[in-house]
Amino acid sequence: MQTLRLYLLRLTLICISACMLPAAAQAKKQRHTYTPPKAILVQLFTETNRTAYLVKNGREQSLAQLQLDIKEVTSRIVMDFSDNFYYCPVYFFIDTNAKKIAAGQFDGILLDKDLQPAKDIVLHAGDTGFFIGYFGPRASDFTSPDDAEYFKHHNDMDTHVPAWVVLDHNFHTLRAPLPHAINVRKAPAGYKLKQPASAYVYTSPKFNIAYAPSALLYSATLEEFYRRHQKRNK
Repeated sequence: MQTLRLYLLRLTLICISACMLPAAAQAKKQRHTYTPPKAILVQLFTETNRTAYLVKNGREQSLAQLQLDIKEVTSRIVMDFSDNFYYCPVYFFIDTNAKKIAAGQFDGILLDKDLQPAKDIVLHAGDTGFFIGYFGPRASDFTSPDDAEYFKHHNDMDTHVPAWVVLDHNFHTLRAPLPHAINVRKAPAGYKLKQPASAYVYTSPKFNIAYAPSALLYSATLEEFYRRHQKRNK
């Protein structure tokens, strides 16, 4: 009797193992593969609708401040990503060319650190292997951070706090667990800001236009995410 019980117990364990193996293999098969971006495209805002609103309403002082803000924040964004982003190639583009970027048109659209048409671009026409980044309210807050509704809700001193946001090639916020925002507190050993942090900071005294250093920590975020992902899939 005892021999029969041992036999049945062994048979049961074998059956359980046989059932679990396909499930484990299937789980391994279903692991997500995340491909690192070929490049980061940083969006620069021209505040077209804000400008039109101020011109239409004759707000000359506010218009002068807005123009200064655009110039200053653009300068700091370009400087930060030119100085401190190391993970992959980085290019810039003007927000009015967003539709062309979404359509996979890059020649003459992507800009280098001198805001001139970039050469030897790593992306080809129709490519989707890139992320889009910008500093401002989340994409889900408004249709566009430069549309009429945005200005209506962000008139002069408003309450929304801009931050670094990352989108996919369709201008949709990256879905978790993809690195859609900065999620590390410090850069890896050996990396540090090329200039003091204050050199990259700008805050408008009137509008919700600002910038804080984002390039180095987002680079570190990408590095950590893809390193961890590769280790899991080994």
